[in-house]
This record gives sequence, C-alpha cells and structure tokens, in this order.
Amino acid sequence: VYGSCDGATIHRRENDDVAARIDAVGAKLNLAPHVVADKRLAVAGDVEGHRGTDGRGYVLDLQRVFPPEAPARERIEADTRVVVDARAVFYRFLRPEFVARHSVPLSSDAFSNFQRADCRATELNNDVRHATNVLYCRTIPNFATRLVQLVAERMRTRRRRAMSTTTTTPSAALASSQQRRRHRARDQMRSAGSYDYDDGDGSDDDDDDTGGGSGCGYFALGGGDDGGRDDDAGSDDDSDDDDVDADLRMVIEELHRDGINIRHLARVRAVVFSIAARLDDDGGSGGGSGGRGGDDV
Repeated sequence: VYGSCDGATIHRRENDDVAARIDAVGAKLNLAPHVVADKRLAVAGDVEGHRGTDGRGYVLDLQRVFPPEAPARERIEADTRVVVDARAVFYRFLRPEFVARHSVPLSSDAFSNFQRADCRATELNNDVRHATNVLYCRTIPNFATRLVQLVAERMRTRRRRAMSTTTTTPSAALASSQQRRRHRARDQMRSAGSYDYDDGDGSDDDDDDTGGGSGCGYFALGGGDDGGRDDDAGSDDDSDDDDVDADLRMVIEELHRDGINIRHLARVRAVVFSIAARLDDDGGSGGGSGGRGGDDV
C-alpha cells in the first residue's frame, strides 16, 4: 500500500494511515519528501509499506532509508579519466545522527533514478552534495580535533598509572609504553583507505589522505606490541591490549555519535596528523582547531 514491491515498476500510496505513519517517521529522521513516479514519498522508493491480514502495518526493505553520500569517484591507473561510481548511492549512506542534525531534510533517493520525476531533483541532489561537504570539511575535522584531546587525556591517565605501578624507572617505563603505542597505532591506521567523491564541477582535485609519520605519537591507541617484550612484562602487555580494545570502542562510539562512518577513519587520521605536525612545529604547545579535512569538495 506504500512504495514499490516490484522493482519500482509500480509505486503506491493507497492507505492513508500507513502513509501518515511513514511520513511522520521520515520527518523525525529529517528525510526530504520527494516524488517517485507520481507518488509523494517520505522514504526511498523501494521501501515497502504493507497492511497485513491482521490489520497491522508493516514496513520492509529499509536498507535505503537514509540518504547516500554524494557519489564516490575512482581513478583508473595510467588514465586521466574520472569514473563516477554511480552504484555507490546504494551502499554509501550518511549516518542517522548526521542526517538528523543537518540543516535541511535530505532525500533518500538522491542521485538515483527513483526521483527523476521530481521537478526538484537537482535541488535535492545539491542538498545531499552540500551535506557531504559539511561531513568532509566540517564534521570530520571538528571530530578529529576533539579526538586528539580525548586521546591525550587518556594517555596522561595511563602514564600516571604506569608510573605508579612500575618496578622499573619511570622514564624507562614511559619510553617503552610510548613505543608500543606508536607501533600499534601505526599498524592499525596503515590499512585505512580513502576516496574522493564527485563534486559535480568536473574538477580533478586530490584530497591527499596520506597523513604524516610525525603524528603517530599523538594518535596512539592504547599500547601493546608483540616485539621487544621482556619476560616479566606479560601483565603490562595484557593491560595494553585491554587499553587498545577500550580505545577502539571509544573511537567507534565517538565517531558514530558525531554521525561519521567508520569508513572515514582515513580522513580523520589525515586531520589528526596535520594537528600533530603543527604541535611538533610549535614545540607541543599549540592545539589548533579543525585542522585540514580535505579540499572543499
């Protein structure tokens, strides 16, 4: 009675009660109503609303409830062409926390053919493109700045703990702990990937997310490294492993709280490294705000 259950051949909006409930949920999630075929829908065109034989309403196929990011783009090696990954709109979605806080409602069918019949299709696509800009250039840099502060405070707490319990000299224990944390952070962050997305202006600007080596000491998650262990250091290594698990949980929770997908860790890393580089240049006395979150894409 709502949406499409036949591959978008026919779209329905036949039950006022089901439609009103879905529209209310869409408004609460900050989703933009849009026209699919000749029906005004609050969610993606392939979401299905059914009235069961028991009289209850059921909603199916919710994988595309939230709007996509502006389409990703990939570069072909040894080729200057830019290929738009049009299918990315069906699996690279904005997080609900980000969508709910965005300044304008966003269409779940942005950049897809579902909303091609809507006279506002270009405007709806531009709204999602702007939202993706906000995510890349404001939300992620602000989060990275806050993350540096969170990690620094956790590291200070662990230094105090290590220095109060170690049987070796405090300076030796601190140096060993820092080295293990740098190695672990390097290994964890090295495998993170990144991508650019189509900004619609035909430009081919790179967003270099390679980061810099000087920042590892400022983004050390927990500690622990399999190399260089002493025979009597087992308990310290177990504690370091627990710290790593706690730090990773903290990072994921904070990412999601700010509406950032885990796939954007490489972008977060790039900003963290730029902040760390400035701290190195300032002798560790400056903080900076925002950092570099990539070009204004």
